[in-house]
Amino acid sequence: MNNQAILLRAYELMVLTRHIDTREIILTKQGHGHLQVSSSGHEALGVLGLLMTEADYLVPHWRDKAAILARNGGDTAAMAHEFFASAASSSRGRNMPGHSSSPEHRVFPLATSAGSQCLPACGIAWNCQKRGEGITVVSVGDATTRQGEFFEAVSFAQEKQLPLIFLIHDNQYGISTCTREISAKALGMLDGVLLDEVDGTDIGDVLEKGRRAFARAREQSQPSVLWCTVDRLQSHTCSDDQTRYRSAEELAAMIDPIVRAGQYLSERQWISREAIILLHQRLQEEVETIYEQVRLAAPPTAESALDYILAQEPSSAIPLPDDLPTPVHMVEALNTILHAGFRHFPRLLGFGEDIADPKGGVFGFTKGLSRTFPDRVGNSPLAEATIIGTGVGLAATGWRPVFEIQFIDFITPAFDQVVSELTNLRWRSAGGWASPMVVYAPCGAYLPGGGNWHSQSNEGLWCHIPGWRVVVPSNSLDLMAAFWQAFQDDDPTLILIPKHLMRVKNNPLDLMPLRRLRPPAIGRG
Repeated sequence: MNNQAILLRAYELMVLTRHIDTREIILTKQGHGHLQVSSSGHEALGVLGLLMTEADYLVPHWRDKAAILARNGGDTAAMAHEFFASAASSSRGRNMPGHSSSPEHRVFPLATSAGSQCLPACGIAWNCQKRGEGITVVSVGDATTRQGEFFEAVSFAQEKQLPLIFLIHDNQYGISTCTREISAKALGMLDGVLLDEVDGTDIGDVLEKGRRAFARAREQSQPSVLWCTVDRLQSHTCSDDQTRYRSAEELAAMIDPIVRAGQYLSERQWISREAIILLHQRLQEEVETIYEQVRLAAPPTAESALDYILAQEPSSAIPLPDDLPTPVHMVEALNTILHAGFRHFPRLLGFGEDIADPKGGVFGFTKGLSRTFPDRVGNSPLAEATIIGTGVGLAATGWRPVFEIQFIDFITPAFDQVVSELTNLRWRSAGGWASPMVVYAPCGAYLPGGGNWHSQSNEGLWCHIPGWRVVVPSNSLDLMAAFWQAFQDDDPTLILIPKHLMRVKNNPLDLMPLRRLRPPAIGRG
């Protein structure tokens, strides 16, 4: 589409978004809705949704209604189902309003934990880079740019030169905290990052800067930050009242992007004043009609809350090869099964601290793996959240990450990624998305002087997180069976390897032909 066509369509979606917000606010006051999250003032950023192709991914922010409508063709009914948390919503009523998801339109499901979407977005963009198709846009608020995972994501995007655009909604507030002097940009923390400052109330500026960033991502696989200044015309949510912490003068000075966009288009004679009035009337009536219809939709049942925790009981479609050597101990077994897995399954990827040759991991698990599969195995930065978070994005878009945490004791920086993204992706998207990722780590004590963080056997903690399978094999053959099964499972698996058993030679009485390896008893998480 040319600029005129894009901006006319963007204006229509902006107006639609505003009437959706207005209707939701009324319904909430009437007691028909539980919570309303407004996009009012942020609508012009929906222009960027119209620059995206079918191959692109949007990892949205909760004020991205206009961009989501641009992706799904203006599906107002989908927005209404999300608002009412109906059984027909993308999450089957599990998510807050404003947390849309659509595998069909490549809209990744948002977790409410601020900024947790940034690292999965890196994994999604890494997938785009590997496949040579598409780019990724991840959207966050200005207050979120103080989250550590945002900085990890920017660092990783820079390191890998990912086709990733960070879209920052800067409305100068994190609920009631003014961010004008404390955001990442205000503090100069984005120096050295390719950053474009955008007037987010001006559809022309959004389009111009957006085209530039999209071209860099598509043509040069270059990440960038679009820092868009907007005004939050409504309170943080309907549970907030911004008149208590913002002055009347400040509120009166806010700019309405829809008013400004109407002036922009009418000055160019692309739309008449009469057409603007008719557009508002038509969309208001459509929104009211659709929301009244969807208000009567069935809510989810209490019993359905346990659906989609896991796909199904695990099963290995491809049996373990008969020609694998019998390992001497668990370290050799893990190395053997990793090599076999990477030979048989072309979508496996390996990533972790020090796993590349010549080191091959601190315990030697991955010796020779990066030499044999250099395009699929490599070292990660010292950043556990990056390891888990990028794995989520890769797994959700067709890869099978087999990622190492060097010691299970050190996975805690990734706890947010584990509980907010990895383990509940299937559940919160009602089966629309999944994260079939294998995470493995040594556990337990083994080293005198290792201290608190080289000694933990905390499988009980991880077993209390629903949405993944936790395995602790006690011998080499069970370890191999567990990994082979996990390579093919449609859900995430955590495999903990007891350090004090790693190099214990197998008891000959426990050995059996590999073709008879049994699947370990893995329960539903």
